[in-house]
Amino acid sequence: MEIVWNRCPKWERRLPSKLVIASAEDGSTSLKLKVELETTDTGEVKFVNSFVDSRATGEFINCHYAKSNQLHTWKLSKPILVYNVDGTLNEAGSITEVVDLILRY
Repeated sequence: MEIVWNRCPKWERRLPSKLVIASAEDGSTSLKLKVELETTDTGEVKFVNSFVDSRATGEFINCHYAKSNQLHTWKLSKPILVYNVDGTLNEAGSITEVVDLILRY
């Protein structure tokens, strides 16, 4: 019998196993800011409008935005579950890819 260890890369071990998202809409705990994003692989800089939610437990980027702007993503070996503040799983699903960016505001 062969034992197979499901090891993930070192950078992936630093990521949380779950995240909480408060809202995808304007509210009293959210703020819109113009920010600068710089890719760590190519150094490309983009200025975008961001949505900051003070009740969220992590940083998120829209997967369609990442794809349409050709941001290099890495597949996770294990998805990160995303929950709403009420404890239910977020209907948008789990996080399956990550992107490495520098955020300036």
